[in-house]
Amino acid sequence: MAVTMDTAWIIDNLKTNGEICPITDAKTVRLTFEIKKRRDHNDAIRFFAEGRTEREKMAFRVPIEAGRQEAYVSAGEAREKVFWRVRGYENGKLVAESEESYFERGLLGKFCSGRWIELSSYRGKLPLFQKTFCVRGALERARLYVTGLGYYVSYLNGARTDELYLKPLVSEYDERALENILCYAVQQPKRRIYYNAFDVLPLLKEGENVLSVLLGNGWYHHKEKSVEGDYSYGIPKTLFELHLEYADGTSAIVASDETCFVYETEREATLFRGERVDFREKSDLTKLIAKDRADICKKIPTGKLCAAPACGDYAANCILPVASYYFENSVTLDFGKNHAGNLSIKISGIRGAHVRVVYGEKMTPDRHVDHYSSSWGVLIQNDRLILSGEEDRFAAEFTVHAYRYAEIVWDSPCKILSVVSQETHSYVGEPSKFTCSDRQLERLTDVCTQTFVSNMHGGIPSDCPHRERRGYTGDGQITCEAVFYAVEAEVFYRKWLIDIEDAQDGVTGFVPHTAPFSGGGGGPSWGYAICAVPEILYRHTGDKKIVKEALPHVRRWTKYLKTRMNAEGLIDREERDWCLGEWFCPERVLIPPEFVNTLVYIKSLRRQQKFSRLSGERENVTQEIEAAADAVNRAFLAADGNYCGNVQGANLFALDAGVVPLSLRETCWQNCVEHYSEDTLFHVDTGIFGTEILFRMLFERHRADIALKILQKTDYPSYGYMLKQGATTLWECWSEDVSPDYADAAGTLNKGYPVSHNHPMFGSVLAVMYRFVAGLDIGEIGSAKKIRVSPLCCKLLDNASASVRTVYGEAAIAWERKEENLNLFLRIPTGCYAEFDEGFRGQWLYEGGNLPKRLQGGEYTIKFLKKERAANGI
Repeated sequence: MAVTMDTAWIIDNLKTNGEICPITDAKTVRLTFEIKKRRDHNDAIRFFAEGRTEREKMAFRVPIEAGRQEAYVSAGEAREKVFWRVRGYENGKLVAESEESYFERGLLGKFCSGRWIELSSYRGKLPLFQKTFCVRGALERARLYVTGLGYYVSYLNGARTDELYLKPLVSEYDERALENILCYAVQQPKRRIYYNAFDVLPLLKEGENVLSVLLGNGWYHHKEKSVEGDYSYGIPKTLFELHLEYADGTSAIVASDETCFVYETEREATLFRGERVDFREKSDLTKLIAKDRADICKKIPTGKLCAAPACGDYAANCILPVASYYFENSVTLDFGKNHAGNLSIKISGIRGAHVRVVYGEKMTPDRHVDHYSSSWGVLIQNDRLILSGEEDRFAAEFTVHAYRYAEIVWDSPCKILSVVSQETHSYVGEPSKFTCSDRQLERLTDVCTQTFVSNMHGGIPSDCPHRERRGYTGDGQITCEAVFYAVEAEVFYRKWLIDIEDAQDGVTGFVPHTAPFSGGGGGPSWGYAICAVPEILYRHTGDKKIVKEALPHVRRWTKYLKTRMNAEGLIDREERDWCLGEWFCPERVLIPPEFVNTLVYIKSLRRQQKFSRLSGERENVTQEIEAAADAVNRAFLAADGNYCGNVQGANLFALDAGVVPLSLRETCWQNCVEHYSEDTLFHVDTGIFGTEILFRMLFERHRADIALKILQKTDYPSYGYMLKQGATTLWECWSEDVSPDYADAAGTLNKGYPVSHNHPMFGSVLAVMYRFVAGLDIGEIGSAKKIRVSPLCCKLLDNASASVRTVYGEAAIAWERKEENLNLFLRIPTGCYAEFDEGFRGQWLYEGGNLPKRLQGGEYTIKFLKKERAANGI
């Protein structure tokens, strides 16, 4: 019997753990969906998430809590699909229904037949593993479950099984010795290895088939930075199972085991220095015939096997050169913007000719690649080719390079038949949109977004995509909010939060400066990622499970920090020697580390208290907060209301942490206002953490006039200075060539070093463009279902617009000011509401009379009239 649906309701964009139709090993999954209303409708409707397994059983029927668009379920066995949809009922009548979606269970961490295999005599040449098998009849389903350490590419009958790069996702794979490393060695971290699952049915044929897996070093066999010690795990290895289901109801498994063969190719690949390919060997490696038996691994990797979330690397764009500069034996290609990826080259030349591709962010005055900012002269990004004498095609498989310029150098005449740059990064959906009448602000937003995606690889946010490539927790946490505005970041940051929690020291509670742990300097502001990332994820998704699971980690973190206190109650040391506070101000950092780090402790305690409340627990750490605040005020607060002489944003740090005594708060703030108006003359003096607080606080406290003047500067130090010098991604420092002097782990002052031109750590500013300039604040859309609307309609700007993909659907704003009139457009997703900022309400009058305090989901075009000019003249 057909059911007539009420077309006022549309239910779509069904997701499982933020992904569309994923393969997952998670015991409990979170189902979410979007609701769209075509017209006004009675909201007295009940929604249910209803699911069934492949065996046609009713697996679940879960009522959706009123006002929510989520459900938590546990259903499905290993390798089973669970189909689900959302239905809406009014007075028992079905009035709305979504299309059917599904999630699929992975192997639930257990490979029943596959065994880890390797080439035990590995000496740097990439091993190719092969398994020949027979398909004996018609197949209904074929699923390949596969992983390889460090990176792998899998083929069936010579064709790639997928379009992903840098597989598997980066993680703490295994036990390792960590010999002679410069940093504190984390004890007892949690370990996991991600595997992928691919539908390979179209690649199979009846009769003989060949499954091949080619392995590269990746992080697993990373030995390129010997000066920092040995962070490697072991030699490359692979594990796979191909599950075949025949039309007659029978099944078979093709697995990695002692029957596999291995071929030692002539190809080499390292993470930093690139790849070496000798095309005199067959260019199609899958056509090589392996004759040696693969070795069963004697030492089995200890990481828990987990199905990979959908944030792997893929080819996002193909970029053509905007300029080419030819020389006698080379050509330099300018691709117009700094980005991460690889060249895809088709080339021909005499047999045995050597070709080298060098990558860099800068070009010398005579138009050759200047790689020093991306290599320090040591880890030079390059690929090396030996030509076959025929037409050769090359694209790196086991690394990405970061560059604007690429120089192709040859030792014998050759012909470049085609070349394109394949921009590659983790999957994060389509970027958000921001426009503004101030072209500099618009460009800055674009540059921030380009920097973010250039540094998203293998499911980690890196500090830079060339020299270090590590998931620095400081950089990642301070830009996390901004990234949520720039792209669809939920799945990516869910994965990285797991890395952070896995990396936490199992004995002390210390959170390392990189996650997964790979060394690197820092301080408590880096470890604060254990608090910041789950909070931001919760606010944007509304998933309380995130903070509940984070709470034990936060408790261990604050307990650890308490052990780092000196007799005065200040955090003044960390494991080993590193204990940075702020990092890279325009001049040498002067703000005391123990000041910044004790405030981090206080903020961590506040997050602990908040997470406890959200988890339904009662935990009071007020006494610890007050004691730490008293210690800070005794040591650093002067009678004039300044902390540390108000150097490099010190007052901002104190205000943000909530430690300023009530009697001095206004004085402390006004000192900040005067400092940036009169002392710095509207220039930044802050580092990566203070800069985020600076702009956020200026806008929040209604001093947009100061914030905009700082953002509109074009001389040093400013964002505008970077843009004026032609930056297409953010620099590591405010300076272009050499960093300020800095203190190392031992406190020794070092001279500055060449600056990277692709570093996201100053990218936190993007968030204020969306939140305050456009006026679309989605920072609580998940946790409170609220959008805060506060367009910056001032004499310095004529218009702005923004659109962002949220957990409830697309939210958008566009406004235009004409003299004393304002035209505003809003799109509010169904399921949440918009609320106008009180400061905005105080300046603008709704032309239609009384503006409702809340606007529910829908599209609105509203006209406002100016009440009176603001006191600060904007």
